[in-house]
Amino acid sequence: MNKLSEILDAKLVPIMSKVSSQRHLSAVRDGLVATIPLTIIGAIFLLVATFPFPQAYVNFMENNPTLTNV
Repeated sequence: MNKLSEILDAKLVPIMSKVSSQRHLSAVRDGLVATIPLTIIGAIFLLVATFPFPQAYVNFMENNPTLTNV
């Protein structure tokens, strides 16, 4: 396993360091990382909005339209 690790370090590390230093790719990476919190917050709001309420609650809200309007 150490031999494989040494070969990968010798051959891939220089190539990957050059790729990671590309300013275009780092800009895309930084942009995607910046959108992750927004995606998580949006997912939480979607979970809250579509929470599976028990059928008794759904029936109660159907029978009281004034509460539904509020």
